[in-house]
Amino acid sequence: MNQLPDNQNQQTSLGFSDSHDVSQKLPKVRKDLEITPQVYYGKPCHVVKDPTTLRYYRLRPAEYLIFMMLNGTNEVDDILGALKGRFPEEEYNQNIVLNFILMMRQAGLLNLSAGSDTDFLLKRKEKMTRSLFKRIRSEYLFFKIPLFDPDNILNSLHNGLGKVIFNPMFGLLTIGMLVVAFFMFINNLDKIGDAQPILSWINLIYFVPCFFMIKWVHEFAHGLTSKHYGNEVHEMGFLFLVFNPALYCDVSDAWMIPEKSKRMWITAAGIVVEVVLAGVATFIWAFTESGSSINQFFFNMMVITSVSTILFNGNPLLRYDGYYFLMDLVEIPNLRQKSTEYIFYLMKRYILGVKTATMPIDVDGRKGLVLTYAIMAMLYRWFIMVAIIYLVWTFFDNFGFGVVGGVMAISAIFTSFIS
Repeated sequence: MNQLPDNQNQQTSLGFSDSHDVSQKLPKVRKDLEITPQVYYGKPCHVVKDPTTLRYYRLRPAEYLIFMMLNGTNEVDDILGALKGRFPEEEYNQNIVLNFILMMRQAGLLNLSAGSDTDFLLKRKEKMTRSLFKRIRSEYLFFKIPLFDPDNILNSLHNGLGKVIFNPMFGLLTIGMLVVAFFMFINNLDKIGDAQPILSWINLIYFVPCFFMIKWVHEFAHGLTSKHYGNEVHEMGFLFLVFNPALYCDVSDAWMIPEKSKRMWITAAGIVVEVVLAGVATFIWAFTESGSSINQFFFNMMVITSVSTILFNGNPLLRYDGYYFLMDLVEIPNLRQKSTEYIFYLMKRYILGVKTATMPIDVDGRKGLVLTYAIMAMLYRWFIMVAIIYLVWTFFDNFGFGVVGGVMAISAIFTSFIS
């Protein structure tokens, strides 16, 4: 059973073992869970949604069979008989079945309460609230602060703009606008020298509000696209990723969509809208007077939505939108983690000679892709880290604060290895 990753969460792989034992009296699956059939890498599976936590789990065929037989009447022997009849080529025993049930219990997918489903859900919510401090302590490197529920806002936006912006003709017109904007940028390259340097103190007055405005639009684009495909979007706020502040929109409900292409559009929506903003900003920058506040503001917008999007958000080697888009495309959850695990597997198997080393799940059949990604991601991380250290150190050293630059350089190294 795999917990699916959203735009921020990693996938948790829950494997089988033969060491657990629980009572033969099997609990029932919660009635409020939502299930959708899907095809993942050419194989059938089912995605289960927990509406109380908005977590999602992918079940393989044998796991789904066990899941559906937990109705309060079947026993372990009944499940084993069904598994043998449905999957005669596989070997299952009591411990494997009980271990999977234990994992579902730990995930909160089973109703263990003697009372009603409502009582169970209220107690579960109370328990989650009490554990807030524990959650902060365990997730301090990746911590979200929800600010509001955007569902009603997104519904209104979609009702008003959905028919326009999701129309193929609008897409063609947008592409035409971007082509014209590109040539307009080429014809106005000489104006770049009139703008304030990006890292200057004066430019920060323009850069900071412009950056946050763009990122809010970016996140609303994810939410609006998700809403267009019929999903719920109930959380937006701030995110601290290894102490670095960011914005987020929780579109985890996209995992309930069977079509991979729609999930990929939701992931790409933020990048697409930033590219469109880059085109609009280019027009305004080109037609306004150099040195004016408006010109400087839209110069920053043009830089953020083009250079930043290409180097960071759209880059699959960093854990931003491009990375999640690639995961959807190749259907390997936690690609970065799996690629690292695969390198360690190769080292253990062929360098250290550990014959019992286990290959990460989902890697078999795509070894070349995973290995290539691992090498490229490692090299790119080091390149970005060295570039950031150089820029930060140079910037602060110009003002006599080289020590501050050194401290931030050490922080960048720490972030590179932890994230």
